[in-house]
Amino acid sequence: MNQQNDIESCRRLLSEIADLCDHACLTGSLSSGTSRVALRYNTILHRLVQAGDVPEDLFEQLPDGVDYGEIGVEARMLASYFENDRKQKRRDRDGRDGNILIRLAPFVRQ
Repeated sequence: MNQQNDIESCRRLLSEIADLCDHACLTGSLSSGTSRVALRYNTILHRLVQAGDVPEDLFEQLPDGVDYGEIGVEARMLASYFENDRKQKRRDRDGRDGNILIRLAPFVRQ
């Protein structure tokens, strides 16, 4: 797997973790899964730091005993670290901005 695909896979996993945490916080379900979700987050963070994709001191490993709210916040922040890269890649791919409104603007009458 190339580095960009690995980053995208990790970003999707982090988004899934954040969504799961939102659901768990709202419903009160899945209470026995917090340690597994925190472990998964820590593994993803470790992988990204080791690959040099995230600076070592920007994010911290989650300690034991965190709740879904804390995990969800950290997962969203780490996933958002890569959002600009993804948007920039989409823009660079066709040499223009990926936003449909910007692409349609020349054809819309005032």
